[in-house]
Parts: sequence; C-alpha cells; structure tokens
Amino acid sequence: MLSKLLKYEFKSTCRTFFVVYAVMLILGILTGALDRINSVFDAEVLPLWMILIFLTGMFFFAAVIITTVLNISRFYKGLFKDEGYLVHTLPVRSWQIIAAKLIPAVVWTIATMAVMMVSMALMAVFSSLMRGLNWGELFSDLGYVLSHLDFVDISGVLQILLMLLILLVSTVLQVYASLSIGQLFPRHQVAWSVAGWFVLGSVQSVTMNLLDWLETTFVLKDASILELTFSGSFDLGFAIAMVYYLIWCAAFWAITQ
Repeated sequence: MLSKLLKYEFKSTCRTFFVVYAVMLILGILTGALDRINSVFDAEVLPLWMILIFLTGMFFFAAVIITTVLNISRFYKGLFKDEGYLVHTLPVRSWQIIAAKLIPAVVWTIATMAVMMVSMALMAVFSSLMRGLNWGELFSDLGYVLSHLDFVDISGVLQILLMLLILLVSTVLQVYASLSIGQLFPRHQVAWSVAGWFVLGSVQSVTMNLLDWLETTFVLKDASILELTFSGSFDLGFAIAMVYYLIWCAAFWAITQ
C-alpha cells in the first residue's frame, strides 16, 4: 500500500515540478549562450543579458518557494482537509501515510537543488562553448579535476551530504509536527502551527547549544568538526551530530503520528 501512496503523491506533483525544472534548464542554457554574444555585441545585447540574468535568479528563488509550498500543501491538504477524510479511511497504518508524504517531499527538494546546480553548470558550459572551447577540452578539464580527488576529499563530501540529508528530513518532519500540533486547537490552527514551529525550533536550538558545549568540553576540545570531517575517517563529533538530528527526526515523527 505504501508503494501505491507514493505513486499517487509523485503522480500528483510531477507535472508541476517537471515544468519548473524544464524552465530552469532552458534559462541556464540561454543565459550561458547569451553571455558570449553579450561580450561580442556589448552595446546591443547587454540589457537583454542583464534581464535574463535577473529572471534566472528570480526563477531559481521561485523554484525553491514552489517546492517548499507544494510539499507543505500536499501534507496539510492530504491529511487535514477534505482529501484527508479519504486518506484516513484507507486500510493503511499511520506511519505509511507520513512516509508517503515525507519521501516525495525529500526527493523533490533534492531534485530542485540538483536541477538548479545542473542549470548553473549548463550556464557555464554553454558560455565556454560559445567562447570556442570544444567538448573534448571540456571533458578533459573535468576529468583532470576528478582524477585529483582523493579518498579524504570524497569521504568528507559524502559525510557532509549525509548530514545535509538528515537535516533536510529533520526540517520536513519539524514542519509536519508543527502542522499536527496546530490541529489540536479548534481555532487559529495556522497560528498554533507557527507557534509550534518556533517552540520546537527553540528547544532544538537550546539542546544544540548544549551539545556543542559538551562536545567542545569533553569530546572535540581543540579540534573542530570541519577539521575532523576531512581527516579521512568518520569522526566521533560528526557521528554525535548525526545521532542528535536523527533523535529529533524520531521525535518529530512521533509528534506527527
């Protein structure tokens, strides 16, 4: 049943996101191509290029807002509005309903960030190609960079990416928990949801400061998490931070459920 719920969620949102992603990629290509034309015909093309740069930046910002609002809307309307009456009659467990909302939200958020980076990469690539750099030279330069990455660099990057994933899941679940808290009150549910967000965030901030103090005093001492992250091993301080946010993920999940 979870797979059916996930299929429904992705199907309900894919068209919107695909349109947003297509526009981001097209804007990246056009901006990169126009960058070279602008350098040749500076007086004629400069206003158009500046407008396109502005539109690209604004649309990137809009894409983040659209992703955030749509993810929150899917959870809120799917559980607490008219659609929720149907969802709660389905023969599924509550954790499956939450997971069916959480997984697409995380996937679409990551996809939005990835497409945004690809769009910026296309912007640089097409600008370089328009300046005379061929595909062979481009891939040769990329291969040179990748060949000089060692295990320490890759290990550090993977640890940071894992941490960012856990933070993303924690943030999404905090929103879900806040919305669920707001439903406990018959009036001003949105206001109570916002209040719940700030309360949960404040408690998390206080406990995080306490954890930082404990790590600095008893665990890390003079070494920073960043230094230990790129030391080539999965350091204790980084592991503690991950466990800390995983505990919050479990707490937000329990509140929501």
